[in-house]
This record gives sequence, C-alpha cells and structure tokens, in this order.
Amino acid sequence: MAVNLADCMVNGNEHGNYAIDFADNVTATITPRLIRVGFMAEDKVYDGNAVATVRDFVFPGVIPDDALEMAAATAHFAESKVGAWAVTIDDGFAVTGNDDGNYALDFVEVTAQIKARTTEVTFMADDKVYDGARNATVHGFAFANLVCNDALEMAAATASFAESKVGAWAVTIDDGFTVTGNDDGNYAIAFAPVQASITPKAITVGFTADDKEYDGNTAATVRDFVFDGLVAGDAMEVAATANFAEAKVGVWLVTIDDYTVAGNDDGNYAIAFADNVTAAITPKAMTVGFTADDKVYDGTAVATVRDFVFEGIVAGDALEVAATAQFAERKVGIWAVAIEEGFIVTGNDDGNYAIAFADNVTAAITPKAIVVAFTAEDKVYDGTAVATVRDFVFPGVIDGDALEMADATASFAESKVGVWLVTIDDGFTIAGNEAGNYEVNFAGDVKAEIRHNVQVIPVGWSMTVLSLDNLTDESAAAWANLGVMAFKHSTMQIQRGREPGYGESFWVFNRDGKEVALQGLKRFDLPAWMPPNDEGWVMAGPPAEDYVVPEDVLVWAWNGSVFVLIPPGGKLPAGNAAWFWQ
Repeated sequence: MAVNLADCMVNGNEHGNYAIDFADNVTATITPRLIRVGFMAEDKVYDGNAVATVRDFVFPGVIPDDALEMAAATAHFAESKVGAWAVTIDDGFAVTGNDDGNYALDFVEVTAQIKARTTEVTFMADDKVYDGARNATVHGFAFANLVCNDALEMAAATASFAESKVGAWAVTIDDGFTVTGNDDGNYAIAFAPVQASITPKAITVGFTADDKEYDGNTAATVRDFVFDGLVAGDAMEVAATANFAEAKVGVWLVTIDDYTVAGNDDGNYAIAFADNVTAAITPKAMTVGFTADDKVYDGTAVATVRDFVFEGIVAGDALEVAATAQFAERKVGIWAVAIEEGFIVTGNDDGNYAIAFADNVTAAITPKAIVVAFTAEDKVYDGTAVATVRDFVFPGVIDGDALEMADATASFAESKVGVWLVTIDDGFTIAGNEAGNYEVNFAGDVKAEIRHNVQVIPVGWSMTVLSLDNLTDESAAAWANLGVMAFKHSTMQIQRGREPGYGESFWVFNRDGKEVALQGLKRFDLPAWMPPNDEGWVMAGPPAEDYVVPEDVLVWAWNGSVFVLIPPGGKLPAGNAAWFWQ
C-alpha cells in the first residue's frame, strides 16, 4: 500500500533551506490489529446438545472511531452434558465494522455451565388402610421434560406418607431411589407433589349384651368389648349406649346407639359393631292384686273378681284382665279365691309381663235365702195352737241339691177357732242343708183354719150326749129345731127353748131327713168319764172319750132301729148316750 504523508514537520529546516518532497513509491503493510474479543456465554439447562448462547461481545483495543459489532455468532460448549465447559465461537461468525479486515479477531476463553435439567417426576401413590406405619406404595413414574431420545426409568424407589395416621397426606419419595438413564446427572430429579390417603382400618368390635327384665324401653347394657384386628401398640376402650331392636319381650338384636372410643382420636379405625349380638328381654314378674266379691251360694265355686291392681306396671303401659275365678270350696264359708287358667290380659300381647295373681284373696259364699212354701192343714179345735204342716216346697234350690224337711213343728197364731197364720217353730230339721248353704225362711202367708168341733145328730131317733160347749148361733138354732127329750126324775121330758149343756144326755128326734151338724167347742184334759151312780136306769154317755163298758155295768145303746146291749169290753162312742143299769 502506498504511503502518503498527509502532514509532516521537518525539524532543522526552520530556515526553509530545503524544498522537501517525498517519494511516491514508498509502500508499507498495515497488518490487522489483533484484538481478543470478550463475550459472555450463558449457562443453560441440559438440552442434549452443545449449542451455547453467547452475548455481550466486547472488542477491546478498537481504534477510536472504529466500531465493531458482532452481527452473528454461534457457539458451542465443549460437551453437551451437564458440567462447566469451555464455550467456543463457531466459525462463520459475522462482525460488522471490520469490512477492511483491520482487526484480527480472537476470542477469549469463556466457560459456562450446562446445568442439570429438572424433570418433574409424576407418580401415583396408592391409598392404604391404616396400618400404623408411614410406608407408601408408589408406581406409575412418569419423567416430564426429558430431552428427545433420553429415557429415564425409576428402577427402585420407596416412599412415605407425611403421617402414619388417617388422613390425606403428601407422599414423598424416600432418599436412595434409583433412576436408570441419568448416569451423567443430566437431570435434576424433582418429584411432583402427590397425595394419597390413609383410610381408617375397619374393625368390627364384638361385645356382650346383658339380658334384662322388661322395663318398657330398648336401653341395653353392653360390656366386654373385643377389638379384633388392632394394630400392635394401639389400644382402645369404648363407652357406649345400646338398644334392643324392640322394647318388648323376646330375643332381640342389640345395636350400639352412641359411643365414645378412647384411643381413636386420629380416627385411624372405622369402627363398626358386631351385628349379630343378641340378648333377651325377659317378662317382668308381676303379682296382680284383685278383689273377689262375696256371693250367695249357687252350688258352684265360680267367683266374680274385679278391681285388678297391676303393681309395678311400666309407665305408659296399660293392662286389663278378663278372668274367671274359683272359690276353694263351693259351700258356704270364707274361702280363698284363685284365678283360673285361661285368663285374658289385654295390653300384654307381647308377653312383657309374667303375670301371677295374689294368693291371699278371700271372699265369702253366703247362704242362699230361700222361702220355703208349705201347706198347713185345717184342724178342728183341740185347745192348742199346734198345726200340722206338709208338702214343703223349696223354691230356688240349686240343681243337684236336694232339701227335705226332716222334722218340723208348726203353730197357729191363735189356738182358738178361726183362720190363722201358721208359722214353723224353731228347731226344724232340714236334710241336705248340713253345710248351711241355705238360709231357710218360711212363707209368711200360710194360713189354715181351726174349725169348730162338730157333733152330728143322725136322722131319726138317737141317744146323744152333748160333747160341745159354746154352740154357734146356727147350731143353737138347729138344736132348737130338733125334737129333744131329757130323762129327768125317772121320766122323759120334752125340752123346749133351752140350750143344752155340755155332758147332758138327750133322746133326740131329727125330723129333717138329713144329719144335723152341731158346731161348738170340745172340752179337753177332763178326767175319764164315769156313768152316774144312780140306782136303776140312767140315760148318760161319755161326751169326750169313748167309754169301755166294765163287767158290772149293763149298757143298752140305740143303733138307729133297736136297743142293743154293749157287752163288757165293748165301747160306747163319745157323744152317744145309752141306758145304764146300775
């Protein structure tokens, strides 16, 4: 290259002694100025190649007014794997401002790092049932963000839950896992956050339920809880309430109603209780009181009971009894009364009560009052009130019983002539009432008549002794109508207008063609009649009692046609007169 002096100063030619000119064929070489270009290489994450990113080129020593700039440059790491590597500028870079090649470019030694590429490893962690440990089961590892053609595989890994108790916990891979395909450490293994659950361990708690007596509710008493399947080291206790399936008598399933478990604060166990536990509700023993009514004897032991008292009945229950009962005996007396089998209790359909009846209830069978009818016979006056009774009728006597009047006396209300009430005297005896089952009363309206004594005057002639006192007016009139003669002073004398006296003897002629019945009163308790002791013939006769003719007396009696001799030992009937010869 030609060299031209553009400006010069020559020392020593101050006086201009020299006209200086310069040769025009002088050449020299301008060589490129060597500069070491500085630059920065960026670290990068492993991507499987050596390509580097460079920037911030610095051109130290550039002549002022020159301006160099890296227009294009590629660079490479010395290796493509993870590490700190020299980075060199690839050939073919382009620098603007150096078109004349004034600069010889060299690059400083620069290093940069290929850093491990983070791969987030996803995986699956299995839920598990609580077993007291934190170990987790993991699988399904997937390596994200891998460089093409790289292949990583989890060869071995263990994992743990964050907690060993029940819950949804983070699952982390334990240190010491092994990944194949990452020998150069090109990948920084990071594990994705994964959760899995430790679920409660299901255990069925066994228990014992006590039988109980019916009390109207389902509350049950439970005890002796058995925790099959507890994890070693765990301990639990239960406080629980329980209920029978029904409140009534029977064998029922018992289920836990409400419970508190000590030792399961973390909920590590899903507790269920055995569903096959049974216990019995037994009948509540009850002695039922009652009232038995007294009754009138009816020949049976049947009793009427009422006013049942259910001591100890459970509140809200209501019982009623329909029952038959029996006296211990069917006869009159105070007897124990017992309820018969077959009683019906309403309100106890479920058999919740074992019913017994009080055994100290008594009642009385009282005599059955009967009014005995009877017949009293009329009688002729005999001076007493004694009555003859018969034909006793016992109305209302129970079938199967037989009463009979064995002995009874009776009395008229009066002993005189008339129609009187007749009553049975005390001291009667009735066969068939030995047990006193009947209270015997007698009809109070039975009457009979005490009639006048009657003396019959036959038709025609008769010899008569008047055996009556107090002839009735009718009889006195009838007597007055008869032809009557009396033997007085050894002669027969006609009697007119005079009422005859007791014991008088008469020769009577009844002309009416029919007997005349005189009514009056006999005399009783008289001494034996004896004939008058008058000498000769005497007309006389016994007024009250038949007269037995002795050996030394002649008696001639009228037989309605003739006089006949009554021999000794023969009888002259009372009321008849005869001729006596003393």
